[in-house]
Amino acid sequence: MISLIISISIWSIGIFFQILAVVAVYHILACLILALWSTIRGAPTQQTRRASQGIDKPTPTQEWSNATNIGHMALLLSRIKLHPDKDGKVRLSVDEWMRPVTSITQIQESERSLGDIELPGDYKTFLLFIDGSVSFSYINRHTLRFRHSKALGMVAWEEYTEQFVESLIGLDAMLMIGNEPGLAGYISQPLKLLSLDHAGRIYLIAPEECRRMAGLCHSLLSGEIASDNLKHEITKHSVEHFGNASFLKAIKSWKNWIVWEMPCGRARPSPQIYPSFKDFLAELATRGEPGRERSWESVPIYIKRDRIALAERRLWEPILTTDG
Repeated sequence: MISLIISISIWSIGIFFQILAVVAVYHILACLILALWSTIRGAPTQQTRRASQGIDKPTPTQEWSNATNIGHMALLLSRIKLHPDKDGKVRLSVDEWMRPVTSITQIQESERSLGDIELPGDYKTFLLFIDGSVSFSYINRHTLRFRHSKALGMVAWEEYTEQFVESLIGLDAMLMIGNEPGLAGYISQPLKLLSLDHAGRIYLIAPEECRRMAGLCHSLLSGEIASDNLKHEITKHSVEHFGNASFLKAIKSWKNWIVWEMPCGRARPSPQIYPSFKDFLAELATRGEPGRERSWESVPIYIKRDRIALAERRLWEPILTTDG
């Protein structure tokens, strides 16, 4: 009797494991068939689910839109003071910024509208968060409101020359050029740039435009057409603002978009050049620090010019030293 019970138990266990094996095989086959069917029918994937929320899954050429860069941008934006306050807040938290409102597709359409260009990655990451509803605190209680991607695609390229040349060689050198014969053409060459904000204060300049204008200004140093005094002023400006007497020579081979900030009257008497858009945002964040804005408003213009020079040198000197 006992042996019969043992035999039945062993037989039952064997049947159980056989059934379990059959179920496992059918489960694997079902998963394979479902995966094949999803591929054929185009079932929702991670990419299409994100696209339905307005944000596409990044491809290898879209590193600017990956989670790491989006997180870094949200952290940077959380440090920038808003104006006017949004919902009673001076700043938004990282979590509040971590809600991109623009799709990759919209940004790509703007690039095509601007002439099939490739905008810098840090700026495109920034555009993911901009829909025109947020304004930032600027200078002397001015507001800085950036164009969102759709508005950017409708903006025509603008042309400036003299004030950008001032950024490269300095105001004193600019004034000297006006008094030296045959040099007027060096400050009248058209410069193609893209306005990023509604007030026309912040611009992007493409690498090829940077190289062209830097080469034009550098020719003043390398040739005999300019006086020694003019060459001295240009070199002096390069050292004071960029920490390197060979700044113009280095920019002749520059490969990245730069940001150019226009003067804003007595509030900001000098233009400023930033190596990247992210560098500009970092500088904008420091302006909202406690007491910073009030201390800026109360100082004379010549001290403001010196502070702008220090800010430029702090950004550019490490880059030019490394490249050198």
